[in-house]
Amino acid sequence: KKEGYNTFGPWEGPTSTQKVKSAQKEAWAEALNAPNRDEYIQRIKEADPKTYIVWNENITKYADKTWPTPKEDFTPEYTEFFRVPQEMKDWVNTELPKKNRPKCLVIWGPSRTGKSSWARSLGHHTYLNNSWDITQIDETSNYIVVDDMPFSDPHHFKNWQPFLGSQLQFTVTDKYTRKKPIRWGKPCIYLNNQDPLEANLPDWQKQWLQANCIFVNLDHRLYSPEAMLPPLFAPRPI
Repeated sequence: KKEGYNTFGPWEGPTSTQKVKSAQKEAWAEALNAPNRDEYIQRIKEADPKTYIVWNENITKYADKTWPTPKEDFTPEYTEFFRVPQEMKDWVNTELPKKNRPKCLVIWGPSRTGKSSWARSLGHHTYLNNSWDITQIDETSNYIVVDDMPFSDPHHFKNWQPFLGSQLQFTVTDKYTRKKPIRWGKPCIYLNNQDPLEANLPDWQKQWLQANCIFVNLDHRLYSPEAMLPPLFAPRPI
């Protein structure tokens, strides 16, 4: 026996490169055969942690594409809208079905008037509320609803002109994701409590909005047959 055998056991040299590659190939094959997203991620973590860290974004993208999270069907809070302004009805009939650069519908006015419920009741749509998140953009949707995202703050609503202008193809970006080209050309409904034309925007952008949007100041509840908008807050007793 060689010197040191009894102390350290038989000599075990480094694993050959070929064996390492073969083992990794088998591990990746097992990962690709995973039954679900979580198992796929877990198998890669265990078999090749370095690759999982270095190529995490690509690995995650593949997982999202292969096992997409099913989107929940939206059920509007209100299903009957008694007092929809004629301008909004006209937009639904003329602009919503358009395939070539439909105008954006801008609805602004006080809260709790049913703006969001009405806008989201018109069909399959993408909904962005209060914060910009490109992972929520569904290219199969028929239109997009942008709710309470001011133009004057680019962190809240990046790429607002291509969406409001219904451009056919453009690139979107987000803080922690790479640029993503999307095919669009869909109508947009923009909702806000304030008139966007009073926002802190340069004149040329306000002119662009006036040329590409239909503005409706909603001052009553869509879901109430009452003629006047009831007060949103009851006065405190003296």
